[in-house]
Amino acid sequence: MYKPRINKSISPTMLKQYIYCPVIPWIINYYNVQEPPTYSMKTAKEKQEAKQGRGQIHIKTRTSYTVIDEIVEDKAKKTLIERKQYRSKSIHRYLAQTISAYLIARQKIKNIEEIIIDNGGEQHRIPITQEIIQQIQPLIKNLEKTLNNEKPPPPTTNTKKCRTCWYKKYCPYQ
Repeated sequence: MYKPRINKSISPTMLKQYIYCPVIPWIINYYNVQEPPTYSMKTAKEKQEAKQGRGQIHIKTRTSYTVIDEIVEDKAKKTLIERKQYRSKSIHRYLAQTISAYLIARQKIKNIEEIIIDNGGEQHRIPITQEIIQQIQPLIKNLEKTLNNEKPPPPTTNTKKCRTCWYKKYCPYQ
């Protein structure tokens, strides 16, 4: 039987996928597959440009990596911006993705005090607080456990997501 690699590196994108469906990051890790770029990913990448500050900042630490869409500096504080090309009904997974990106970025970039999630043109300005960080940390721990487990986690309870999921051909629950 194939032995999955033990994943020592967690990305904010994996956390976003974990919130969408916990099985997706497990599939990526266990089968070593990755969804090809979708139309929305390609168009977002083509239009990706920093509006005010420094854009496309790659940050790697010993255990994590992330790409920050934009950092805007204003006197003594910095704002981390995550841009999404198309509006989503819920920003919950994007919030988790952006806070986990912040947790990585703060190791290299000081004074980040807030995040902005640009959800298809609708901006959500969120101050970074201990409370919001504490809400995300258990999700990161659960993701780490999932990636280092041979058995897949339970799938999302919203089975409507399964119909359009690229990973369904690898899903042990399909």
